[in-house]
Amino acid sequence: VTPELFGAYGDGTHDDTAAIQACWHASSTSSLMCRMSPIPSGAACGLYATMGCYRVNGQLNVEFAMHVSGNSQNGTIIKSEYNGAAVVLTAGPVNNVVMENLSLMLDPTLPNSAGFYFVAVPAGSPASGGLWYSEFRNINISNPSKECIRLDGGGAPGYTFNFPNQALQFNAVNCNGPTGQAHPAPLLEISGQMGQVIFQGGVINGDSTSTGTGTSRVYTYYPNAVVLIQQAGGTYGNLAAGNIDFSEESIQYGAVGFDLHYASNVVITDASHFEELGNLVTAIYSQFIVSNTYSGNVGQSTGGILKLGAGNTVAVADNLFTNDGSNPIAALATCTGNNTVRFENNDATNQTLATSSCATNQTGVTSSTLTFVASTDLVNGDGGATPVSTLSGPIDPGKTVSLIAWGNSFKLTTGGNISFGGFTAPLSIPQNSSVTLRLYDLGITYMVESVSGSVPALTTGTPTVGHASCIKSAGPPVVIGYCSTVVASDGSCTCN
Repeated sequence: VTPELFGAYGDGTHDDTAAIQACWHASSTSSLMCRMSPIPSGAACGLYATMGCYRVNGQLNVEFAMHVSGNSQNGTIIKSEYNGAAVVLTAGPVNNVVMENLSLMLDPTLPNSAGFYFVAVPAGSPASGGLWYSEFRNINISNPSKECIRLDGGGAPGYTFNFPNQALQFNAVNCNGPTGQAHPAPLLEISGQMGQVIFQGGVINGDSTSTGTGTSRVYTYYPNAVVLIQQAGGTYGNLAAGNIDFSEESIQYGAVGFDLHYASNVVITDASHFEELGNLVTAIYSQFIVSNTYSGNVGQSTGGILKLGAGNTVAVADNLFTNDGSNPIAALATCTGNNTVRFENNDATNQTLATSSCATNQTGVTSSTLTFVASTDLVNGDGGATPVSTLSGPIDPGKTVSLIAWGNSFKLTTGGNISFGGFTAPLSIPQNSSVTLRLYDLGITYMVESVSGSVPALTTGTPTVGHASCIKSAGPPVVIGYCSTVVASDGSCTCN
């Protein structure tokens, strides 16, 4: 079925709202697809004159099991001139929707124009519920004055929803905010009862004309988050979204990439790409992972890459962060309050990935045993309160492990699997310094190979020939190596 069968002109001039909705309804009530193929429409479609568009002056409503397909992302344009959300959910539960190969062009001069607005209908309504098991793919949404996509599953106490939004896929769904225009809302907002939502292969752009200057980046047009995940209505005590997955996703041009409030199980991974963001993530009381991503010119604002309030549980691994040289990354992460954060294998070209107050309860360093799997860069997590005496990891002769003090300090003491000499006090590595340990063919004992940064004066004990207990304290860096000959008079040794 086509909108033209129900009276659509598809010329970009006539209002085709009713005809398009009739086509969507016909698809919902049959096994047929609604095929949308407007004719080339000349000046009525602006930049897309050779492709054609449908003009829509009202809202369009998704319906149960409808399948809507255009020619391509730029070959079928819905030109919305409605001062509100263009495509909405007005009844539920609605499931098995497929929408593909479309471009939704919004009017940025209308203050309430928005794209997809899927808000679950509350229990007790004539048709209550949300959006289930649906997929949106190969879709462009351009120029929203408010949200590009809003998913809201509700969750205020006493206002129960029978069916929150869940099991949704957004594949190659792109959003381009208007340029040169102040934007009061996030481009993507996810709130309330939510789960199993996937965003893959899409691009969400703020405003590339407003990238700011200086180490504290200023974003005039997009001062808020590009992506916001929060409780229903943004109100404390309401339910928040969870199980949201971003992969191969690009987020660009704004003060904040992701702003998380009480969100759970948010995964940002697998070749996701970020550019020109003041902070990649700001968060409070959320659980999330950032891994296998690339960021360019991100983290110059106060707080750095991650700006974390209290109560977050975070893993940050295998990421690459770069910048243009004039605005270095402020920090890998800055934390306020108690957070549990694990950093592993992150790299920033020609920069030190420092953190501030983020190592309080870091995974693996809550006791004297430091456990690792495959990382070559490990950081302290308890501020040096518990000296580490044992490394637990792969037994691989020649393995080098760098322990980096991103908290207050890093303390090592002679123990089961670490050997560096008979000191009367633990070796203390101050903040922003590191110690390198190498596993030689001498069992499972790691020996300290080098220490960077200044360290307190240490008292030597009686070393043993053949072990790592040799100190050179004539100036930084302190080097600890093999002891070849013991000098009995002072208990020191000759270093190789």
